[in-house]
Amino acid sequence: MTETRVTLIPKPDVPIACTLDGRESVDRVTEWADIVALSLARESTDNGVRLQFPSDPAVVARVADLTVREAECCAFFAFAITVEHDGVWLDVAVPPDGLGVVEQLFA
Repeated sequence: MTETRVTLIPKPDVPIACTLDGRESVDRVTEWADIVALSLARESTDNGVRLQFPSDPAVVARVADLTVREAECCAFFAFAITVEHDGVWLDVAVPPDGLGVVEQLFA
C-alpha cells in the first residue's frame, strides 16, 4: 500500500508573521523541537515539509495540539495530518516567503 499524499495550498495573501510575544515564541520553538525529535522521517516539499510520526495516539495528540495552536498565531501556515495503518504524517505548507521559517522550525 502506498502512503497518501496531501497537497496543501498555502495562503499567499497572509503576512509571514507571528502574534506570539518574545517569551511565548521561544517556548513555541522549543515545543516544535521536541515534536520534530519524535519524527521518524523528514522530507522537504515544494512549499514546506512532510514529517512522519509513529502511530502512537499520545504522539498524534501532541502533534495535533501544537499544529492547532500554531495555526492560531501564524496564519500563514497550512497543516494537514494524515493517519494511516502504518504511520502518521504531518504536512506543512507556507508561501514562498515563509520557507525560511519552515527550515528553522522543522530542521
